[in-house]
Amino acid sequence: MNKITRKAVAFLMLSFPFSSWAESEIEAWYTSKGNEYLVRDSVHGNLHALLSISKGGEPFVYIIMFDKDCKESSGNIFSHNPLYINGTLTQYQQYCDGERRYFMPATEAGRAHLIQEFKIKNFVEIETHDKSFKNIYSAKGFTSHLNKLTLRGKGI
Repeated sequence: MNKITRKAVAFLMLSFPFSSWAESEIEAWYTSKGNEYLVRDSVHGNLHALLSISKGGEPFVYIIMFDKDCKESSGNIFSHNPLYINGTLTQYQQYCDGERRYFMPATEAGRAHLIQEFKIKNFVEIETHDKSFKNIYSAKGFTSHLNKLTLRGKGI
């Protein structure tokens, strides 16, 4: 085997487990090493949906992204342009925490709609109000992760 072929084979062998791992993050909700419930956007791959408990104690789905500009942010909540959730225009807000930017529905109705869409659909499509940017998240495994999350706070 020549040197170039060996390098190509080595590269493919090293790349295959990584691509399988990354693909599994797109196909269904998973529990991260940090014990977060996530699914990766299947269009761009740089955004995640995060299932968590809000400060008010309710299940919440955030869209999160890495953003170095957030490091210097105050953490205040700001209005964001509305987004379409599976075709329904929904008011959104955003805030920063560390190097993460969080996007979330601004109203109770919007939060309930987003969670309901993950429960009943196979995929949830989130699109900007001007239709210039779209991301799609798998809903596979969402309900089981939601059940795990709500059980965390139960019991004595």
